[in-house]
Amino acid sequence: MQESRRAREATAQRKRMPYVQIETDVWAVMRNSPDVPAAMIYRISDRIQVAKYLVMTWHAEPHRQRMIAMCDSLEHVNVSSS
Repeated sequence: MQESRRAREATAQRKRMPYVQIETDVWAVMRNSPDVPAAMIYRISDRIQVAKYLVMTWHAEPHRQRMIAMCDSLEHVNVSSS
């Protein structure tokens, strides 16, 4: 019974904040599966040091990842991909 409660809590957390920070400037988007990311978010800086967030499809082979969005904040990433 506790496992199902934990699973429900984890699912609710993913709906509220579906990305998990895995490095300083890298987040995994865990919307569809608790085990495999749907996408990755990378924070980069442009030429004038303004943060941008690149949303990339996830694939085990990095050369198969594709950029699907560029946003100004993590909140904007969450709104634009929901």
